[in-house]
Amino acid sequence: MNRRTFLRASVVAVLAAPLGAPAEQAGKIYRIGVLHLTPDLSRMEAFRTGLSELGYVEGQHVAILDRLAEGKVSRLDELAAELVRPKVDVIVTGGGTTTYAAKQATSSIPIVMAADDDPVEDRFIASLSRPGGNVTGLTTLDRELNGKRLAILKEAVPRISRVAALSNPANRAAEPGLSRTRDAARSLGLQLDTIVVREPGEFEKAFSAIGKAMIKEWFSRMGIRSSTFMPSIWQALLSRATCLWCSTCRISPSMGDSSPMRRATRTCSDAPPRMSTRS
Repeated sequence: MNRRTFLRASVVAVLAAPLGAPAEQAGKIYRIGVLHLTPDLSRMEAFRTGLSELGYVEGQHVAILDRLAEGKVSRLDELAAELVRPKVDVIVTGGGTTTYAAKQATSSIPIVMAADDDPVEDRFIASLSRPGGNVTGLTTLDRELNGKRLAILKEAVPRISRVAALSNPANRAAEPGLSRTRDAARSLGLQLDTIVVREPGEFEKAFSAIGKAMIKEWFSRMGIRSSTFMPSIWQALLSRATCLWCSTCRISPSMGDSSPMRRATRTCSDAPPRMSTRS
């Protein structure tokens, strides 16, 4: 079962458990509150479609109250309160920052989180097997993978000694994830530099800083996960990207090239034999 299917099923289970299936509750319209930090139209469309496929048609069985913070963490508490006041039946959250705001606003309304790096460490649930409280949903276990990602990067590019991590301190998941990454970097003999990025417009400045510091690699997106940021990341990265192996092969900043880094790497004489196409 993929994440979207599980999320839809979790919401339906929360709605149906105390009251029965839609057919058994004629005339009942369930109110689903959705709390976003940044917009994600494709996921909302998939969410609505999935609910409909499971028998919950918007306007007939459910009403969706959508609240968007426009990337401003300071607005989340207010928006969460807006969902709690009308006593929605369930609140859906996107990640740790929105889940925290929702949990602070209510201890009785069920909260279904789309994802969280470590809900136990974040104190949203008591344990994975027995969550307790009013929060359920999915965990990515992302923090546990940070060290492995860094180890794979070191194995792929053995010469690196200094790595940059992009971080958004407004995201509650950022610091715990960075802490795990710092530990992994020390064990691998790498220097980890943290570059703060709070908004999409700051990526250009961030990559300029990385380039000036001559950091060979940039690593992860600590606390920067919304698809809203991705066009800005690619634009800033591709405008100055070089080959992983020699720092001289330029990569064309073409947004239409599906694998610009891979294309440049294949022609580099400094690349490992399995990566290079040169004879």
